Amino acid sequence: IKFFLELVKPTISETGKNLKLETIRRVSEPVGGNILSRVGMYLELTCSAKGTPLPAIVWLRGSTTRVGSGNKLNLGFLKKESSGHYTCVASNVVGEDRKTTKLNVTCTYHTPL
Repeated sequence: IKFFLELVKPTISETGKNLKLETIRRVSEPVGGNILSRVGMYLELTCSAKGTPLPAIVWLRGSTTRVGSGNKLNLGFLKKESSGHYTCVASNVVGEDRKTTKLNVTCTYHTPL
């Protein structure tokens, strides 16, 4: 008996949306989309990936700085310096998939009249 394992390129299954965080204090959000937040919010990004073999997940800030691994990136209480692009990279021997969240942290909101 011979067994064959079909290799499958990783895919990140959930994608975040555009959010404006004003009153919610703690948020867990799938990677992807844009997040506008004020200072002091607590943010965790999540990344759910499928593939065969099971993909490894790493997190990048910008294009090259590794800031974590696994399916969650805990950014904690946000500061203005937390602003930037956060990318989930899911990879296995077949390839990789990437999703990025653009985070913009501001001190105050200016609501148009």
